[in-house]
Amino acid sequence: MAEVTLATLLSWKPGELTTISDQLHLDRKGLVDLEDELEAGEPPSGWIGSDHYFAQKRHTTLTTDLVDYVAEIATVIGALDTAAEEIGSAKTSLENAITGAEQAGFSVDRETGTITDTEAATTDTADAVARQKARNTYVTLINNALQAAADADADLTAVLKTANQGDIDVSGTLQDQGVMNDLRGKTPEEQAAYLLDHPELGRSLLSTLPVEVRQEIGEQLADLAEGDPLVDTPFPTEEERAEALATLSEQISAYGSDPVVATSFMDKVGPDGLVDLAARIPGYGLDTNYEDDQHQTTIDPELGRQMGQLQRNLGLLLDASTEGLTEDGQSGTDEHVSAAWLRQLLARGDDLVDLPGLSNHYATHQVYGYQLLAPMLHNVDNSYLLNEVGDGMLDFETAFHREHGQSPWTMPVYDEDGRLIGGRPDGGQWTEHLDGLRLDWTQGTGEDDPAGFDPMGALMDGLDNNPAAAREFLTGPDVRIQEFEGDRYGADGHEADRSRIDYLLTDRQWDDDHVSHSRLHHEDDEHPGPSNRGALGDLLKTATMTDDPDPATREQVGTILDEIVRSTTTDEQARGHDNLVLGDDDQSDYKHIDVVDPSLRDDLGSIFAYHSETVHETFLGGDNADVGPYSTSFDEGQLRTLLTDLGKDPDANEYLRVAGYEEAIRQLRGDLDGSTAPHDAVTAHMDALGNLLGATDHGATLADITASEDSDAEHNDTTTERAELAKKIVGLVPTGSNPIVGLGFDSATGGLIDAWEREHQVDHSGDRAYDSQTYLNSRRLMAESLAEQVLLDLGYTPEQAQAAAAQAGLSYTSGVSASRGAN
Repeated sequence: MAEVTLATLLSWKPGELTTISDQLHLDRKGLVDLEDELEAGEPPSGWIGSDHYFAQKRHTTLTTDLVDYVAEIATVIGALDTAAEEIGSAKTSLENAITGAEQAGFSVDRETGTITDTEAATTDTADAVARQKARNTYVTLINNALQAAADADADLTAVLKTANQGDIDVSGTLQDQGVMNDLRGKTPEEQAAYLLDHPELGRSLLSTLPVEVRQEIGEQLADLAEGDPLVDTPFPTEEERAEALATLSEQISAYGSDPVVATSFMDKVGPDGLVDLAARIPGYGLDTNYEDDQHQTTIDPELGRQMGQLQRNLGLLLDASTEGLTEDGQSGTDEHVSAAWLRQLLARGDDLVDLPGLSNHYATHQVYGYQLLAPMLHNVDNSYLLNEVGDGMLDFETAFHREHGQSPWTMPVYDEDGRLIGGRPDGGQWTEHLDGLRLDWTQGTGEDDPAGFDPMGALMDGLDNNPAAAREFLTGPDVRIQEFEGDRYGADGHEADRSRIDYLLTDRQWDDDHVSHSRLHHEDDEHPGPSNRGALGDLLKTATMTDDPDPATREQVGTILDEIVRSTTTDEQARGHDNLVLGDDDQSDYKHIDVVDPSLRDDLGSIFAYHSETVHETFLGGDNADVGPYSTSFDEGQLRTLLTDLGKDPDANEYLRVAGYEEAIRQLRGDLDGSTAPHDAVTAHMDALGNLLGATDHGATLADITASEDSDAEHNDTTTERAELAKKIVGLVPTGSNPIVGLGFDSATGGLIDAWEREHQVDHSGDRAYDSQTYLNSRRLMAESLAEQVLLDLGYTPEQAQAAAAQAGLSYTSGVSASRGAN
């Protein structure tokens, strides 16, 4: 920043900046008035051909550029007006300081700013000190004035540079930009009020608005939200509520993504105010007229949608206001709240909060702060915010579980005196007026939509917005839990530290997160409601299905993969086993044991299909080998156990099978290229493929997806369907996004599958069981066909290819035999 001297500031004429601004304002208005001419100049629709296309394109470009030019001029006008005011104020302060100094007996050099005492030196020490203090005061006043002028000059220079470089890019029309003509000369309060009344203009004008106007918009938005327009009348109708919510949401949507607006909003509302605002939303759709015995049990879908939109928009504000937060101890700025502000907000997560308007003379209904904050997380992607909320929520949940033996979220929790201290507020008597209650309206209004009592689902969804945040959360510090003993929690209260992956996959209670409805959900097993476990599956995919070359990222992915394999196959999810160890005597029951919750098999199947190189190399390298691009160290037996369980799901089975074929072919081709002794490579890779397919197919037979076929036609149709699915399945995983893993089928592989399908139409005489051995024999023939075709493609003679492929068949059979002993 260039230094501004006393002589420079005295020579400046800030009034001329206003004159320039006024002229630019007139020029800008003239450009805005060109919109009608631009519309009239649009190429006629009857004009066809390439010339019309290019003319239309040029017309669109001209219109867009003109809007940007006008926005640039608006920014310059605002900067000139601000600079004129600030420099004028600084110059006045400087002149006042000079006058005051001279009247006090000091001389001021108009060039250098040096202040000299003109009075005779005094021998009185007190007088001398007083004169020196007076001089220092005037020095400070002058320096402050010069600094203020320098800051204003720097701000103006930055705006002029941005405008000159064409860095301002806005949306909207010239008429939108013309609104600035109406706003010029108004106070920030008046401008904010006007813009809130016209939210349709917000997005196109935000980048041209001064900071003080955006701050005022945030403050006025906070006043509107806290004023709660929904309770202006004693009993507003659903239509009135929906309309009021829609207006508020439109205003937040228009301006809430701006960090300055959002930060101003949050600073005005405060952490407590945000929680209180969130607590009002769940009850907007409920019947609170207690004089009426017929409480409503359904909600108008439009009102529910608007309630969800408001929750999402509060998330938009929370995300924008914390965007610049990256670490503890940060101070707040115009563009983000402080870390202390966020800490105060999270402290409310552990608190029970009243649901306003839903209490009656029988009870006060409360939920935890985390349950009220959770719906906002769907619209958040800031890693620091998500992990701070996630760490707090996880710590609170596990500590509550250790103390009370159950989750704090989805079931009523009572103390020894029978008082409700957590969980659902609708679990006791006299709660019919809570029928229809849900805490998270962002997910829909149907009975099968999660109701938000379990906040972990929204956290998972928020983390899903940011893969780096997801990996940081999943690999965070261990959590302390109360261990299982078989089907029950330990009677002796034994506790242990578990990884977060372990806890979420095998220990956490993913209870039904259903909407409150006494007639359906009070002790009615036929309507259990939805679970948020699916959000965990999505999060695991987001965290692990990446080709990021960063070593730290790959280490995190490898850690997550290792923990998935270890925790699912050695911990308590397979109930009936204390820390699951399956021996030979358990195999008859394995069909009925869920190592992985069935709802997660599809997701985990996608993950391990994506990481087919790691799976394949594990079977090449053996137990605990450091293999693959993510340096995983799977126990081979544990991996087979997991793959067998995943193989019970038809989709997961296909993902893994197709990826396994492709990876075996890719690695086999690499090892055989230029080799004159193919047998060892074929044996190794087909044995690795056999371990994979043997495990998944064993799981398939256990789940009866390969059990007896009723007729030849049904079997042959199924064979065709499987072959078609095998070629299409790679579209369901991130094909080609990872050049190392390489899941995409090439034409040769697709052709082999076609040939295999044609060759394996079978005749079971209509009643012969299509048993597991038939299925596995078909897989062996498929492996032989693949190996033989690879060898032929690489130039081996038919005799060499056939001999090596036959060896592959024997190796495959060996692999199947080993894999069927999943342990």
